[in-house]
Amino acid sequence: RLEFPDQEKGAIFFEVEQSIQGMHGPNRQFAGINFLETLVSEFSPSTASSMGLPKEFHDQCQLSLEVKFLKDFYCWAQAAVFNTADKILNSNVTIPEEKACSAALRLMLQILSWSFKPTLEHENLDAKIKSGLRSDAINLRKFERSLVKPGSLWTDILISSAHTTWVLNFYTTLRQKYSYDTLWGDSPIAVSCRQLIVQLCSLAGAVFPNDNGDAQIEHFMHILSAVILWIEPPNVIAESIRNGGSERLCKNYDHDLP
Repeated sequence: RLEFPDQEKGAIFFEVEQSIQGMHGPNRQFAGINFLETLVSEFSPSTASSMGLPKEFHDQCQLSLEVKFLKDFYCWAQAAVFNTADKILNSNVTIPEEKACSAALRLMLQILSWSFKPTLEHENLDAKIKSGLRSDAINLRKFERSLVKPGSLWTDILISSAHTTWVLNFYTTLRQKYSYDTLWGDSPIAVSCRQLIVQLCSLAGAVFPNDNGDAQIEHFMHILSAVILWIEPPNVIAESIRNGGSERLCKNYDHDLP
C-alpha cells in the first residue's frame, strides 16, 4: 500500500526476499516468487485490473514499482535461478525446487514485459536515431513498439553482467541433459526459459551504450548464434517454414523462439 511508511514496506519485502533466496525452503521460495509475480502483473500497465480504485492510484503504484522495486525483484528472481541451477543440472533437484526455478524464470519474464515509461534519457537517445546509425540498427528501430526499454539503470544486470550468456548456457545444458526426453521441451522450466530468451532479444534503448547500435546488434547476434544450434534438423525445419508449416517437427525444435 502506498500509505505504508518506507520502513514497513522495507520490512515486508525483506521477508519476501529471504523466502525467494530459499532461506525457508523451496515451498516458501515458490510462494514468495508467485507473490511478486502477482504483484507485478497487477500493476503492470498491460495486465492491471481495475480493483475499483482510481486510475491515479494505479499510476502511482506503477511508478513506485518501476522506480523503487522492479530491478530488485529481477535480481532476487535471478538469484533464485542461480541457487537452484546446480541441483537441476546435477539431478539432485526436488519437484518443489524445480517449480521455484520455473516460477523465478516466469517472474523475470513478467518484469521484462513491463511497459517501462519513457524517460528524458530515452527521448534524447531517440532524437539521435538518424545521426549516423547503420542501416541494420535503423531497421531494428522499426520495431520500437515491441521492444523492451528499461533504461541505463538496468545495464549492469542485463548487459554488462553476461546475464544473457548465462541464460543461453543454462538452457543449452538443460536441452543436452534431457535430450532423451521427448516431452521435456514442453515442461514449465523449458517453456519459461525460452520465453525469457525471446524477451531478452527485445532489449533496446538506453540499456545499451550509445554506440550507434553496435552493442544491440552484437547482443542480438549472440542470441541468434545460440538459437541456430537448437534448430535440429535445420533442413527439415527450414523447408517446413518455406511451406508455411508450424508443427513441432522433432523433439529438439523450440517453437517458442523466433
